[in-house]
Amino acid sequence: MLTHLNISNNNISSVIPPELGNAIQLGQLNLFANHLIGKIPKELSTLSLLFELLLGNNKLSGSIPLELGNLSILEIFDLASNKLSSAIPKQLGNFWKLSSLNLSENRFVDTIPDEIGKMRNLRSLVLNQNMLTGEIPSMLGELHELETLNVSHNELSGKIPHTFDNLIGLMLVDISDNQLEGPLPNIKAFNSFEAFQNNKDLCSDNVTHHLKPCSSNGKKTNKFSLLIIIVLIMSALVFLFAFIIQKLIKRKVKSPEAEVNLMMLSPIGSKEPDSVGCVEAVLKIFFFWVMPARRETRVDQRGCVGRLSNAKVSGGIEREEKAETVAFSLCVPSGVGVACYL
Repeated sequence: MLTHLNISNNNISSVIPPELGNAIQLGQLNLFANHLIGKIPKELSTLSLLFELLLGNNKLSGSIPLELGNLSILEIFDLASNKLSSAIPKQLGNFWKLSSLNLSENRFVDTIPDEIGKMRNLRSLVLNQNMLTGEIPSMLGELHELETLNVSHNELSGKIPHTFDNLIGLMLVDISDNQLEGPLPNIKAFNSFEAFQNNKDLCSDNVTHHLKPCSSNGKKTNKFSLLIIIVLIMSALVFLFAFIIQKLIKRKVKSPEAEVNLMMLSPIGSKEPDSVGCVEAVLKIFFFWVMPARRETRVDQRGCVGRLSNAKVSGGIEREEKAETVAFSLCVPSGVGVACYL
C-alpha cells in the first residue's frame, strides 16, 4: 500500500500521470525539482489522505485545478517556480489545516483571495514574483500563527491593512517592489528596510524605518482641506452678497414698520456722484455696518454725503429733532449715483 511517494530532484521530463489519483492511500507526494511539464491533473483531488503535495521547481503550466480544494487535510502545498497562470483559486481556503503555502515565481494574476485568511494554521505564505494586483486582504491580518510573509515583486497597491498590527508573531516579511502606500505596521518584522523598499508612498513615524513621517502627511492634508473649506465658504458669501445687491437694485425696500426716504449720495462739495469714494459704503452692507443716524443730520462716508428727511416710524412714534437713534445703512448703486436705505 503506497502512502509516500518521493521522486524529487531527478530529471523526469514528462507529465504527471493522472493515474496517481488511484493511489487513494497516498499521504505524501513529492515531485519537487524535476522537468515535469503539462497541467496538474485534477485526479489528484481524490487523494483525500494527502497532507503534503510538493510540485515546485518544474515546468508545469495552466491553472490550479479547482478540484484540489477537496484536499481538506493538506498541510504543505508547494507549486513554486513553475509556469502556472490564471487567478489563485478561492477554493484553497478549504485547506483549514495548511501551514505552508508557496505559489511564488509563477504567473498568477488578479487579487489575493480573501479566503486565504481562513487558513488559521498558516505559518508561511509565499506569493512573491507573480503578477498579483489589488490590495492586500485585511483578512491576512487574522492569521495569528503567521511567521513568514512574502508578497514582493507583484503589482499590489493601496494601504497595508491595519490588522497587520496584530501579527506579533510575524518574523520575516517582504512586501518590497509593489505599489503600496500609507503607514507601515508598527511591528518588529518591518524593521528591515529591505522588507518594504521600492514601493509607491509608504510612511512611518518610526525613525528607524527611514521613511517620511505619516503625521506630516496628515497635517498637510488637514491644511489643504481647511483651505478648500474656506474658499468654498467665501465663494458662497460672495454669491449671496451679489444676489442681495441685485434684488435691492430692482426694487425699493418697503416695510410696514418703517418708511425712510431715499437718500442720494454725492461727494462733498460736488454735484456729481463719486463711485470711487462710495465703494466703502457699498461694501459695508456685507459686514453689517451699523451707523448712527440723526434726523436732518448729514452722514459722512468717506466723501459720500447724504441727507435724511421726513423719517416716519410706525406705532405713532416720530423721531424728534434731537433724538438720536441707530439704524442700518444699506447702500446700493443706482442709475445716478449710490442709493442708501436706513
